[in-house]
Amino acid sequence: MINSNISLFDVIGNELYQDFSEVDTSVKSLDERLANIYETYGLADLDDLLQLFENDLITIKSIKKRGAKKKWTSQLRALLMLEVFILNTKNGCTNDSECCRMLVQSKYWKSKLVASDAAYYADHSDALRKQHTIAKGDVESVEIFNEHLTYIGTLDTSMDIIDYFKKLRTF
Repeated sequence: MINSNISLFDVIGNELYQDFSEVDTSVKSLDERLANIYETYGLADLDDLLQLFENDLITIKSIKKRGAKKKWTSQLRALLMLEVFILNTKNGCTNDSECCRMLVQSKYWKSKLVASDAAYYADHSDALRKQHTIAKGDVESVEIFNEHLTYIGTLDTSMDIIDYFKKLRTF
């Protein structure tokens, strides 16, 4: 009977192999591990193993990323760049720091500050400005910013732009 909870990493990796033998798997080659799998499941060769994958009897699981989820993604940094840009052009801010001081007053941007950033910077707007500076140097953030800016240029009314920002803030 085939165990349908097996993944490719389990088959080739050490987890499943340890069930088959007392031998230390760190010294076994991939060929030896596969031979053990063939024997255990009555497979003739790699084609039989591939057939199990094609019939979804064995799955391939992805490797999970370690660590905490990133608070500042490229999309969020692009949104920050966009809002700073709009404030610079529409509200007449003299520089990015002034725009960040205005933005940090909103609950939305205040909630994006990590406790360590807020503790390090006496002024929360400095933490926001730091993220804006990082965003300007991040290629992916700049590309997303340019896409948003291009799309906003196609919108007809101020309400359309506001609705677009509301939509962006939900992600």
